[in-house]
Amino acid sequence: MESIAAGAAVGLIECAVCQPFDMVKTRHHLSSQARSVASSLQAIHAEGGFRRFYRGVGPEFAGMVPKSAAMYSSYDGARQLL
Repeated sequence: MESIAAGAAVGLIECAVCQPFDMVKTRHHLSSQARSVASSLQAIHAEGGFRRFYRGVGPEFAGMVPKSAAMYSSYDGARQLL
């Protein structure tokens, strides 16, 4: 049970840390006007401030939490069997 909770927590932290980078990467690739990563950062921040970087994080949390929990608990179970 501890490994399930640990995996879920790691999934949440991973999403929280990586979401802004994914947002900048996606916007940079989709924008025809973006000349640099810095310009993409400025454009996203100008649209909605710091919270704009976390737009769409809910569905990512919903997918990452069970995936990470299953991954960590299965790794822990396999490690105990060996």
